[in-house]
Amino acid sequence: MAQVAEEHSEATTSGSELSRRNFFLRSIGAIGGLIGAIVAVPAVGFLLSPLFEKHKKAGWIAVGPVTAFPQGNPTLASIVTDASSEMPFKQGVYVVNQGGGNFDIFRLNCTHLGCPYEWNPAAQKFFCPCHGGVFDLSGNVVAGPPPRPLDRYKPLVKQGVLYAGELLLGGKQPVA
Repeated sequence: MAQVAEEHSEATTSGSELSRRNFFLRSIGAIGGLIGAIVAVPAVGFLLSPLFEKHKKAGWIAVGPVTAFPQGNPTLASIVTDASSEMPFKQGVYVVNQGGGNFDIFRLNCTHLGCPYEWNPAAQKFFCPCHGGVFDLSGNVVAGPPPRPLDRYKPLVKQGVLYAGELLLGGKQPVA
């Protein structure tokens, strides 16, 4: 009996025969490696993607003729962002003519969670119905949870047409 046990232990340690334990250990290692590769490939792609993107400055986007935006009355308009792509994106904006050729072009998303807000002419304020964000005519936070003023586009008036430039977070810092 001792001789059979010695022969069995020699056969399993010699590598010619795969034990059940080694089979499961190798299988689990292979499955773990496969899962690791499935997670790692997109993560590496995400980290390296900025190296392959075309860095281009956003151009000026026509919003409309300045006569379409009466002074002191926010007007809902739309702009087409990334018109050069195969899938241009139409986005709503509020345009406020502050007078004297000064315009504010507010992005139509609340700075709290991105819900669309609307102008209330009776209260003379912008209201976000999702979580109670309130903004004044200049885009400043009056009430609610928004962490910063409304995001706005840099305005430009050229030959009677209003253009939207780069997006400024909270109306101050450009979006990277």
